[in-house]
Amino acid sequence: MMVEKVEALIAQTWQLLVNHEDDLEYQHTVRKLGLEIEQQARNLGSERAFAMSQLILGVSALDRHQPDEAVQRLTTALTRFRWQSDVHHEWYSLAAIAQAWYLLDDYDQMHETLVGAKDLSQPSTQDKVRWLDRLGMIR
Repeated sequence: MMVEKVEALIAQTWQLLVNHEDDLEYQHTVRKLGLEIEQQARNLGSERAFAMSQLILGVSALDRHQPDEAVQRLTTALTRFRWQSDVHHEWYSLAAIAQAWYLLDDYDQMHETLVGAKDLSQPSTQDKVRWLDRLGMIR
């Protein structure tokens, strides 16, 4: 029963994250939900839920202009998704990490990260474009 609750919370938070609003209440809500998912994942021992919490908290850190925290959390998410062979979320993580490197003015790392993302076939092109736009990488 707890796993279903965490999965529902992840789905709700992911939708909030994708639909991104640029205000403090949104930022606080997403961070709070991400921390709750992280705690639930630890309690349940769920690798997938923990990886999703790190992706959510990493993008939340980008929204709050905390690129150092973002790189740390997103790198953790990326590693966990690779262990699970979750190419879909691996791509989302790579794109977000690239944006964090951009904000840190490390263009070599950004380029290297984007090269790593280029060969992944998932998600769909439409979802990739929507995510890049959401991250502010398409102007």
